[in-house]
Amino acid sequence: MVAHPVYSAAPSSTAVARRAAHGHTPSAFDTLMASAWAEMIVSYWDDQHRAGRIDPRAPLDVVDWMPGDGGSARQMIQALVQRMRWRLGFEPRLRYLACVEDAAVAGAWHDEPELCSLLDPGLLVTMLWQPGGGDAPCLLPLGEPRRWTSPNPVVVLAHDRFRHLPQRLLATHYGRLLEASPQELVAGRDEPEDQRWRPVDENTLTPALRALVQSHVAGLNSAPVCLPVGAIDALAQVAALCPGGYLVLSTARGFANDRGVRLGGFDSVLSTFRRDRLLPTDFALLGAHLAGQQALAWHRAVGEAEVVQAVAGGAGSSRAALERWVAPLARGDCGDGAALARVMRCALRDSGASAGLVVLRRAHHDPRVFAAACPDLHLRWLGRGGVDREAWAEALRCVWGQHLPSPHGPPLFRDVALSAMRIAEWGFARRVWLRGLAVQGRTAPDLAQLAWCESCSGDLASAVRHVAEALAIQPADPLALDVQRRLHERLAAWDTAEDGWLRCIARDPGGLVLEPLDGSHAPALGHQFRDPQIAVMSGFDPIDATCTAAQWVDARRLEPSRIDYAVMHAEHGFVGHTGLYQWARAGFFYFWIGIDFQGRGFAVQAGGMLCRHALAHGVDCLVTSVYVDNTRSMRALMRIGFRRIPVRRPSDKEGLHYMALKAPGVEVDELAVLIDYNRREEQPVDFEPDPDAAVHEGGWA
Repeated sequence: MVAHPVYSAAPSSTAVARRAAHGHTPSAFDTLMASAWAEMIVSYWDDQHRAGRIDPRAPLDVVDWMPGDGGSARQMIQALVQRMRWRLGFEPRLRYLACVEDAAVAGAWHDEPELCSLLDPGLLVTMLWQPGGGDAPCLLPLGEPRRWTSPNPVVVLAHDRFRHLPQRLLATHYGRLLEASPQELVAGRDEPEDQRWRPVDENTLTPALRALVQSHVAGLNSAPVCLPVGAIDALAQVAALCPGGYLVLSTARGFANDRGVRLGGFDSVLSTFRRDRLLPTDFALLGAHLAGQQALAWHRAVGEAEVVQAVAGGAGSSRAALERWVAPLARGDCGDGAALARVMRCALRDSGASAGLVVLRRAHHDPRVFAAACPDLHLRWLGRGGVDREAWAEALRCVWGQHLPSPHGPPLFRDVALSAMRIAEWGFARRVWLRGLAVQGRTAPDLAQLAWCESCSGDLASAVRHVAEALAIQPADPLALDVQRRLHERLAAWDTAEDGWLRCIARDPGGLVLEPLDGSHAPALGHQFRDPQIAVMSGFDPIDATCTAAQWVDARRLEPSRIDYAVMHAEHGFVGHTGLYQWARAGFFYFWIGIDFQGRGFAVQAGGMLCRHALAHGVDCLVTSVYVDNTRSMRALMRIGFRRIPVRRPSDKEGLHYMALKAPGVEVDELAVLIDYNRREEQPVDFEPDPDAAVHEGGWA
């Protein structure tokens, strides 16, 4: 199937509250930052536990001031749980407290499967906390809100919340301290810019803030000063609410030192405000303030104009300890996400999918980096072999596991699902399509792709239903019309009678279905038949340069006595081939399972389905043969119900066992059936008693 254009879809009715929360999604957060923060948090808790400052009976709280629609919270929980399992020397009870706007948002989260699985066991808890506000934080579990307290050291993830809190835009200009409204500065009024700057009213500054500003501007001649008054108040609130100690992590666009302020200047501050309607955060100024408040701060520039900061206070905090905790941040690679997205595009273009996989792993399977590879990635895979399917299947699951589908977010589900379909991960692709459709609305092209996904994993009934829905939405959609035509062509060749052979044999509890083999199965059949030993051990003609998979399938369909089935799995699609050479009330049974799916019991399941169907529809006896050294197939046949015919054939170049399966209660001369088959196939019939048959039979039972 070809990729289709990206269509916008109507949001689901359950997404209104999440849409409101999207405005508070952290802007500089990805899997790299989540990994670095999680590593640092666990190191912080480990030290506190060793010092006896953690009560194991109480939860370890992580407060997220900007969880957005829940996606970043989910990423952090996954990163934390992964590291806590092997790093901490005790069994902690993690409680991730996500600050939401109101109870309506908290209720909406329970409608999201990805979040509900975290909310129900109490791993994720919603709470109300306005940083720097007067109201005490309270938890919002199901039931009445209750006030939040914690005896243990608390971790607060501020993200770029400091930018959203009140700031004042000051400036030092050759000894003068001025102030202006950033809104007025970017409005472009007629009066000169210098008239929009006014002397600071020192009565509006507390003595501590006045001393802070004066100390900060002492080394500056003419430069902006973004005074983070809201962040200062919020951090004071954290110190008051966390008597057991605290660690505050933030990352935002801003300045890490005076040099950044001087180089960026007024143009940098105002251009940032024009774009974001927010001022950058002066982390150097904030760190200077904290130094006088018995708190420790560490920060460094990362990525592109971003700064990451860690603030520690309370018992157990020291400069040496903080330097040890921030080691994952000090590497600086936690801000590489945006750059890696650009590298991904170049790697895919210049070096192919294998290089893209390396970049994606380096980015900890960040969804944004994966999105940068699409749609080029799955278009490259279309009709091509040589893809490391197993590695990419794992990578796609990691990407999807870190993504929270959102009605107002990018339609990542399309790229993930299409990529999964290209590598025959049909069950995974189906789940991604269904989740994406549920969140972002049902469109004709998406439903057509889902229909094709169902058809490639043995569920043609669902495929027909989905394509009908697609055409009801958009009757002229070319993709839906193409899928409908292909489905009708396949179904037209099937028997409609219940006792017909060319029809689907229903799915068994193991997830398998047998459907008549046709040209649509050829690409997958060729891929699974690529092990030369399959042709050798099964006795089938090889698929090679002289015979393509499509030609192999067509040749078998020309023989009316052969009834061939594709073994289809709900998750994996085509996994093997089985069938009968059928005549009168007898048949010769054969099967093989693809190289990627051997050893999973599919041969017994599929073979049992076909044999039971045959014996229930007029066949009295099935015979088959297997090489003496093909022990796996021998075991499978025994489990299906076949038993040795105690004969051998001297003309056989290699030893064969001959086996039969009879319908219950039917008297059949199985040797006569075997001889009849070989005469029909113009094969030798020089069978003679095998004196070792009883020994072999007992050995295999």
